[in-house]
Amino acid sequence: MKNILKWGDYIIIGIVLIFISLSFTITRWIQDRGYICTISVNGEEVYRLSLNKDKDIGVQGPIGETRIKIENGSIWITDAPCREKICQKMGKINHTGEVIVCIPNKVIIQVESGDEQTIDGITM
Repeated sequence: MKNILKWGDYIIIGIVLIFISLSFTITRWIQDRGYICTISVNGEEVYRLSLNKDKDIGVQGPIGETRIKIENGSIWITDAPCREKICQKMGKINHTGEVIVCIPNKVIIQVESGDEQTIDGITM
């Protein structure tokens, strides 16, 4: 069987892969770090918290309790009642615009920019 790719093709593929890696790295590097997070359940905001204060939160959704942790400026879901646990696998977020969504339990966590001194925590 004859090799379809030539050495020039490998060079082009390598350059494209390097360009893609650099663009993701640079985008992540220049993205603003968020200071505030909002946690919504079923479309209603239930928490608005600073990411600079460590906290462990339980949020009740339609199918059970979702456990959320804030630590070292990041927020993530530690336990969810959903079957697939995709929201847990999304990991930690801490940059403006990043979102974690648990669709079965209707929980949305969103990181926002803002002055870290303006908000300490609001519970509705």
